[in-house]
Amino acid sequence: MVDRRLQRIIYICFLISGAAGLIYEVVWARQLSLFLGITTYANTAVITAYMAGLAAGSLVIGRLADRYGDSLRLYAWLEVGVGLYAATTPWLLTWMHAAYAGAAGSLGVTGTVSHLLRFALALLLLLVPTFLMGGTLPLLVRGLTSSFPDLAGVTGRLYGINTLGATLGTWAAGYLLLPGFGVRSTIFLGVLMNLGVAAAILALRRRIAPAEIATGKDDKPPSPSKRVRRTAPEGDVLSSTVARALLIGFTISGFGALV
Repeated sequence: MVDRRLQRIIYICFLISGAAGLIYEVVWARQLSLFLGITTYANTAVITAYMAGLAAGSLVIGRLADRYGDSLRLYAWLEVGVGLYAATTPWLLTWMHAAYAGAAGSLGVTGTVSHLLRFALALLLLLVPTFLMGGTLPLLVRGLTSSFPDLAGVTGRLYGINTLGATLGTWAAGYLLLPGFGVRSTIFLGVLMNLGVAAAILALRRRIAPAEIATGKDDKPPSPSKRVRRTAPEGDVLSSTVARALLIGFTISGFGALV
């Protein structure tokens, strides 16, 4: 288990990462409003891309987290990936405008089909960085959790800290950064934040003893059913049917919240 002082540094890094992610969201929504023509469509495209990418990244990378040899190192490289991709988005958006203009002109696209084509292009543009963002939480949970009873507390702290950072990033981007520095400077500030977090985590990783790192190989946790039965009080073990029902309910709750 990583000691508390190093944990605090990791939490600060995740706060900064959350701020960078939402700085990008505000900027991309503004830029896409010029491409999609209506702010509502731009916000819808950005939120859809964020939710889809975060869900896919969390699901796919979360499944790999237990099997990867060094979750903190992989987390750092995901931050690098997010930052480098974000740095290219001003040019990718220019390319997207040109691609759409060429396709719409040659195919004679108008009306609803035009809106759907632009929406699809915007979605594809943002799925890569949001997918990488989605993988960061499960990797940090794996890196900071050494036993099943710690899982809920660590996950809650990380999620809360990252969401707080997202709140600060949204406010700063909308009220300070975009009015004061413009689109490109704001994006590159986010890039520096991502790269700074990655550098800090990689430097921190060298100070952590190998025995403290959750590798997912030598200390592979038992299956969820075994962990629940070993740690939960008698009578609190959920059947697979109830567990599925809870997941379906959680899905419906997410749908309602974003509507």
